[in-house]
Amino acid sequence: MKSVTVLPLLVMIAAAILLFRGFQHELSRVLVDLATHPDIQDALTQSGEDLRTLARLDPENQGIYRARFDDLQETRQNLEILSQSSPDLLSRYEWFLGFIFAATLILFIVASIYTRRRQDRRLASLEQPLADLAAGSRGLSVNLKGRDMAARMGRMITRAHQLFVRQRNKLSYLENLSGWQEAARRHAHEMRTPLTSIRLEVEGLPRLLKRDTNRQEEVLAQFSAGVIADIGKLVSFTEAFTSFARLGAPRKEPLDLSRFVEDFCRLFAEFRPNLVLEARIHDRASVSADKGMLRQVLVNLCDNSATATGDSGRVVFTVSLEQGLAMIRVQDDGPGIDPKLGERIFEPYVTTSKVGEGMGLGLPISRKIMLEHDGDLALAPTDTGACFLLTLPVSASPEVVAS
Repeated sequence: MKSVTVLPLLVMIAAAILLFRGFQHELSRVLVDLATHPDIQDALTQSGEDLRTLARLDPENQGIYRARFDDLQETRQNLEILSQSSPDLLSRYEWFLGFIFAATLILFIVASIYTRRRQDRRLASLEQPLADLAAGSRGLSVNLKGRDMAARMGRMITRAHQLFVRQRNKLSYLENLSGWQEAARRHAHEMRTPLTSIRLEVEGLPRLLKRDTNRQEEVLAQFSAGVIADIGKLVSFTEAFTSFARLGAPRKEPLDLSRFVEDFCRLFAEFRPNLVLEARIHDRASVSADKGMLRQVLVNLCDNSATATGDSGRVVFTVSLEQGLAMIRVQDDGPGIDPKLGERIFEPYVTTSKVGEGMGLGLPISRKIMLEHDGDLALAPTDTGACFLLTLPVSASPEVVAS
């Protein structure tokens, strides 16, 4: 790369020196030829004859004419010397001027190269601030002084960073505020329904007791059951919110993922007898995971499927190995998820359930658990129902434990 840059530069220097030398050679030759022209020699000879004539005609001023004649003779001798030594004088003159020009040109080029390299170093010092600006760093600092391009760019980066920080702080505040507003709205909806039900039941209890004096025990039992059910909803709401807030780091241990999924399907089916669970093991996979957290993810997905299918659907768990990752594909036969939601389904408080039936925290909690395991939870494309894909890095340890 340097040779490609230096070669044209050397060619330009040589061409400039040759052009200058040719120009000053022609100019100096013209001046010397003009000084040694025969007409000038003839004019000087004629002037000498005229001075002799004047000396004879004006004896009183003979000394003056003699001095002028001597000066004229000295000039003729100098011109004669110049005529004889003109080639050598021209050569020395040309080389001297050529040297001065070449030295000046080289100094200019050296100064230009130094300035260019200095500018390159100053521009290179802006790479990290630019990377920090792109990464959104808050501690960006550019300390370039001067009026050159690098200093101007540094000041532009500083101004852009200041503007970016202000806009990001504004956006962050508005997003946080919007998140809290959404959380408050969701919490109010989740709590209002059971609280309203409790209030109506409590307000109606005296009337029911007066109207059905013979059935007071039955009325009280129905009232208690309704209140307990509504309080249960509030408890579930509180537990879900607490679970989301207190989600800790996983305690990983070697795990036979295939056997874990098989055992989960068998055990969870006992709690949801109307929900058919099927395990399809395409590959045996060993991972490092927190069994309790991973079980919580599968429970959340099954609960969503049960809600979507009316607690009478079918969920298929497929375990496979793809590109060095252990994968669990969870497919149900429910109505599926609205495509408009897309990845927003993993945001807190985004849910397809009716108010009072879910907070929209199950999937965000599940995905956070998977990310904490260096894996992920994603919504997979499917023709029917809903399909989620869990990925985990394969463990190199041959020792695994049962679920």
